[in-house]
Amino acid sequence: MDKKSELHNKKKNRATLRNTKTPEAEVEDAYYASLIMHPDQIPDAALRFDFVRARGPGGQNVNKVSTAVQLSVDVARLGEPAAVQHRLLALAGQKATTDGRILFFVDTARTQSQNRELALQRLIDLITRARHIPRRRIATRPTLSSVKERLNAKKKDSNLKRLRRSPASQDD
Repeated sequence: MDKKSELHNKKKNRATLRNTKTPEAEVEDAYYASLIMHPDQIPDAALRFDFVRARGPGGQNVNKVSTAVQLSVDVARLGEPAAVQHRLLALAGQKATTDGRILFFVDTARTQSQNRELALQRLIDLITRARHIPRRRIATRPTLSSVKERLNAKKKDSNLKRLRRSPASQDD
């Protein structure tokens, strides 16, 4: 085997090693992927629906009917593992409260039932994203050519800025 093909095989093997997961992670991924969340599978004890009046213009319907939905979800009661609960709260961002709840406010549809379904769908999408186990990034060294390219670009920028200076300030 010549040097070029040996180098290619080494790089190929490294890439393969980087993309492999531990058996435990593969089993956990397969388990969570097999769980397709349906609104009926979410425990009722974890959900609380409040119906309020929607915001903005809309005439008599908006002023009289409480169509907007505020869904409050108790993450601890969802029955998910601790790691998924932690990712769920992290993904929720500002929707998460300090006491471990996630709040959804939906007022896009005209009816209560449609807004309720939209809120549940947002919750299911968030749970699905939280169930995905993020792959750990493996740090790699930059190639020699990319380092040289970066340094050359810095020299070029430095030279350009030096040329922009007035002649009086170059005497320093």
